[in-house]
Amino acid sequence: PCRREMPMLNEVAAEYAPRGVTVVGVDVNEPFQTVADFISQSKFTYPIWLDPQDRNPKLERSQVLFNKYGGAGLPTTLFINPDGTLRSKIVGELSRGSLVAGVKSILPQ
Repeated sequence: PCRREMPMLNEVAAEYAPRGVTVVGVDVNEPFQTVADFISQSKFTYPIWLDPQDRNPKLERSQVLFNKYGGAGLPTTLFINPDGTLRSKIVGELSRGSLVAGVKSILPQ
């Protein structure tokens, strides 16, 4: 599901960037090199955060972020207001309609 969503995320990221929206992918619990290789071969333009290659649990910020916002499964999409507060989240695969509705809910005023 995460990989299927990526082209749609990329399109929405480009569409809403001029309005102040940033899309960030966050890898959780995948081997560093596998994800790094995938990213290098992809055409996605939004950033994807990876934890350090050494897999030090103290440095796994993606898992900390996932836990902080109550991640319950993958994929989880977080819609975070410009002030850093969580507006809403969707657990499971996105539709374009649910993604756009979430993005519109956090547009800067």
